[in-house]
Amino acid sequence: MMKKYIVLLCAAACLCACQSLLPEKVEIVSLGMVPESITVPVGAGEDGVRVIADRDYAVEVLSGREWLTPGISRSDTLSFSFKANDGFRRSAVLKISAGGREDRLLVKQAGPYQETLSLSTHSVTVPAAGGAVAVRVHSNLPSDYFSVSASNDKVISGLKLTAYELSFIVLPTTNRDKRTYTVTVSYADGWGETLEDSVNILQEVYE
Repeated sequence: MMKKYIVLLCAAACLCACQSLLPEKVEIVSLGMVPESITVPVGAGEDGVRVIADRDYAVEVLSGREWLTPGISRSDTLSFSFKANDGFRRSAVLKISAGGREDRLLVKQAGPYQETLSLSTHSVTVPAAGGAVAVRVHSNLPSDYFSVSASNDKVISGLKLTAYELSFIVLPTTNRDKRTYTVTVSYADGWGETLEDSVNILQEVYE
């Protein structure tokens, strides 16, 4: 009887061990939107995208909630309404989530105005001794919207843009050949696209 009892205990222990080695059941969640982005017109209206979902999902406006509002959210459709745009083009981000999964939709809206950017000159020559450079920036955007960068920050110093004037200093050189550097003014618009213009600086040789 004792042997039978021991055998039963071993069998039970083996069954428990085998069950513990089995992979845990993982719930598969089907959730997504098609396409990844959509462009809507300037005027107010409604639109939507196809949704692939096997359950109810939450909808959240991550950005652009001042002009975009979610509408119907079903397993096959997500709709939204949007206000008219009276400025430059803009974008909003919608997120759906369920069961630990999420997907995002970028909604781009055109605008009646187009951002402009141009520099007063695109080529400057400076002597080997260096010197100060100032270039006017022409744009219909506030000048503090822009970023400025130089191709070589060891040669271009004091780079700044204030009140639509780009200014910097080209440091002296001892190079025996001419060198060209670039200073760029750029702006990322409401669709994430970059608007930019550049000035090339040619520095004369050291003699």
